[in-house]
Amino acid sequence: MMKLYIFFFIFMLVSSLSGGVYWYYTSTQATIALLRENNVKLKSAAEMLQATVDNMAANQALNEELNRELTANLQKATGKLDSLRKRFSQIDIVREAQTDPDGFAIRINRAIDRLREELRDETTTIVDPDPTDIE
Repeated sequence: MMKLYIFFFIFMLVSSLSGGVYWYYTSTQATIALLRENNVKLKSAAEMLQATVDNMAANQALNEELNRELTANLQKATGKLDSLRKRFSQIDIVREAQTDPDGFAIRINRAIDRLREELRDETTTIVDPDPTDIE
Protein backbone atom coordinates (compact mmCIF):
# COMPACT_ATOMS: atom_id res chain seq x y z
CA MET A 1 0.00 0.00 0.00
CA MET A 2 2.91 2.29 0.74
CA LYS A 3 4.16 1.76 -2.79
CA LEU A 4 0.80 2.91 -4.07
CA TYR A 5 0.97 6.09 -1.98
CA ILE A 6 4.52 6.81 -3.12
CA PHE A 7 3.53 6.15 -6.73
CA PHE A 8 0.50 8.45 -6.34
CA PHE A 9 2.67 11.13 -4.68
CA ILE A 10 5.29 10.96 -7.45
CA PHE A 11 2.55 10.99 -10.09
CA MET A 12 0.99 14.12 -8.54
CA LEU A 13 4.41 15.78 -8.21
CA VAL A 14 5.28 15.08 -11.86
CA SER A 15 1.81 16.22 -12.97
CA SER A 16 2.09 19.44 -10.96
CA LEU A 17 5.54 20.14 -12.35
CA SER A 18 4.37 19.35 -15.89
CA GLY A 19 1.36 21.69 -15.48
CA GLY A 20 3.59 24.44 -14.09
CA VAL A 21 6.07 24.06 -16.95
CA TYR A 22 3.22 24.06 -19.51
CA TRP A 23 1.67 27.19 -17.94
CA TYR A 24 5.09 28.93 -17.87
CA TYR A 25 5.73 27.99 -21.52
CA THR A 26 2.33 29.23 -22.77
CA SER A 27 2.59 32.43 -20.69
CA THR A 28 6.08 33.10 -22.04
CA GLN A 29 4.97 32.49 -25.62
CA ALA A 30 2.02 34.88 -25.19
CA THR A 31 4.35 37.52 -23.75
CA ILE A 32 6.78 37.06 -26.64
CA ALA A 33 3.93 37.43 -29.16
CA LEU A 34 2.71 40.60 -27.43
CA LEU A 35 6.24 42.02 -27.39
CA ARG A 36 6.65 41.28 -31.11
CA GLU A 37 3.38 43.03 -31.87
CA ASN A 38 4.38 46.05 -29.79
CA ASN A 39 7.79 46.11 -31.49
CA VAL A 40 6.12 46.26 -34.93
CA LYS A 41 3.91 49.11 -33.74
CA LEU A 42 6.90 50.98 -32.34
CA LYS A 43 8.86 50.58 -35.56
CA SER A 44 5.90 51.86 -37.56
CA ALA A 45 5.48 54.84 -35.23
CA ALA A 46 9.21 55.61 -35.39
CA GLU A 47 9.17 55.55 -39.20
CA MET A 48 6.13 57.81 -39.29
CA LEU A 49 7.76 60.19 -36.81
CA GLN A 50 10.96 60.30 -38.86
CA ALA A 51 8.95 61.04 -42.02
CA THR A 52 7.16 63.84 -40.18
CA VAL A 53 10.45 65.31 -38.98
CA ASP A 54 11.89 65.16 -42.51
CA ASN A 55 8.76 66.80 -43.90
CA MET A 56 8.93 69.55 -41.29
CA ALA A 57 12.58 70.22 -42.10
CA ALA A 58 11.76 70.52 -45.80
CA ASN A 59 8.86 72.86 -45.00
CA GLN A 60 11.12 74.95 -42.79
CA ALA A 61 13.63 75.42 -45.60
CA LEU A 62 10.84 76.38 -47.99
CA ASN A 63 9.36 78.81 -45.46
CA GLU A 64 12.74 80.44 -44.94
CA GLU A 65 13.14 80.94 -48.69
CA LEU A 66 9.63 82.38 -49.00
CA ASN A 67 10.27 84.63 -46.03
CA ARG A 68 13.43 85.99 -47.69
CA GLU A 69 11.49 86.68 -50.88
CA LEU A 70 8.74 88.43 -48.96
CA THR A 71 11.27 90.54 -47.09
CA ALA A 72 12.90 91.58 -50.35
CA ASN A 73 9.51 92.43 -51.86
CA LEU A 74 8.60 94.39 -48.75
CA GLN A 75 11.79 96.40 -49.01
CA LYS A 76 11.05 97.16 -52.68
CA ALA A 77 7.52 98.21 -51.84
CA THR A 78 8.75 100.40 -48.99
CA GLY A 79 11.20 102.07 -51.36
CA LYS A 80 8.46 102.70 -53.91
CA LEU A 81 6.19 104.07 -51.19
CA ASP A 82 8.91 106.44 -50.02
CA SER A 83 9.46 107.68 -53.57
CA LEU A 84 5.71 108.20 -54.00
CA ARG A 85 5.50 110.13 -50.76
CA LYS A 86 8.39 112.30 -51.88
CA ARG A 87 6.75 112.88 -55.28
CA PHE A 88 3.38 113.70 -53.69
CA SER A 89 5.01 116.22 -51.40
CA GLN A 90 6.45 117.96 -54.49
CA ILE A 91 3.15 118.11 -56.38
CA ASP A 92 0.63 120.83 -55.72
CA ILE A 93 -2.49 119.10 -57.02
CA VAL A 94 -4.82 122.02 -56.44
CA ARG A 95 -2.64 124.46 -58.40
CA GLU A 96 -2.18 122.00 -61.31
CA ALA A 97 -5.92 121.27 -61.44
CA GLN A 98 -6.69 124.99 -61.60
CA THR A 99 -4.08 125.85 -64.27
CA ASP A 100 -4.64 122.89 -66.67
CA PRO A 101 -7.76 120.90 -65.74
CA ASP A 102 -7.96 118.96 -69.03
CA GLY A 103 -4.32 117.83 -68.97
CA PHE A 104 -4.62 116.98 -65.30
CA ALA A 105 -7.71 114.82 -65.95
CA ILE A 106 -5.93 113.01 -68.80
CA ARG A 107 -2.92 112.22 -66.60
CA ILE A 108 -5.15 110.96 -63.78
CA ASN A 109 -7.11 108.74 -66.20
CA ARG A 110 -3.87 107.26 -67.60
CA ALA A 111 -2.59 106.58 -64.09
CA ILE A 112 -5.86 104.89 -63.13
CA ASP A 113 -5.76 102.75 -66.30
CA ARG A 114 -2.19 101.65 -65.51
CA LEU A 115 -3.22 100.83 -61.94
CA ARG A 116 -6.15 98.74 -63.20
CA GLU A 117 -3.87 96.85 -65.59
CA GLU A 118 -1.35 96.15 -62.83
CA LEU A 119 -4.09 94.92 -60.51
CA ARG A 120 -5.58 92.73 -63.23
CA ASP A 121 -2.14 91.28 -64.06
CA GLU A 122 -1.39 90.54 -60.41
CA THR A 123 -4.76 89.02 -59.59
CA THR A 124 -5.53 86.92 -62.65
CA THR A 125 -4.03 83.50 -63.07
CA ILE A 126 -2.82 82.16 -66.35
CA VAL A 127 -4.53 78.86 -67.08
CA ASP A 128 -2.70 76.57 -69.48
CA PRO A 129 -5.08 74.97 -71.93
CA ASP A 130 -5.52 71.25 -71.50
CA PRO A 131 -3.44 69.52 -74.21
CA THR A 132 -6.16 66.92 -74.63
CA ASP A 133 -8.70 69.61 -75.64
CA ILE A 134 -6.94 70.38 -78.93
CA GLU A 135 -9.54 70.46 -81.69
